[in-house]
Amino acid sequence: MGACPPEAPPLRPLSPPQAFGAAPPGPGPGPLPGPVGVPVGGTLGGAVGTPMGVPGGVPVPGGLEGRRAPHDYLPIAVLTTLCCFWPTGVVAIVKAVQVRAAVARGDIVSAEIASREARNFSFISLAVGIAAIVLCTILTVVIIIAAQHHDNDWEP
Repeated sequence: MGACPPEAPPLRPLSPPQAFGAAPPGPGPGPLPGPVGVPVGGTLGGAVGTPMGVPGGVPVPGGLEGRRAPHDYLPIAVLTTLCCFWPTGVVAIVKAVQVRAAVARGDIVSAEIASREARNFSFISLAVGIAAIVLCTILTVVIIIAAQHHDNDWEP
């Protein structure tokens, strides 16, 4: 009538749990290089194949592996330097360049501080530039009105 089903292979015993990224038991390729599932663009370091995804393989203190690099505000710093108030705009450009340098060396804390300073100096430059434009407009209108009234008073 019927044939017997083939015998199933013996079951393997369960292995103890392993840490994420640890090497599997026995011979194998070794630990996984860097965090898995973290996008490369815009993250800390962005280096592929180094532990923790940071250049040089240095882990970032405080568990900052998945955080994005701070924004450098360089375009707004350049625009406010050219169009608004150049003294604070130049400081904003310097701070924006410091952000890029700190991110390149993996110093995220310094990069975040320089990022805030670049943003603040850019907005100060923008505010001073807008205030200067408003003040010049008001003074121009006042001078034009005063000149018209002055001409009417002196007519014979």
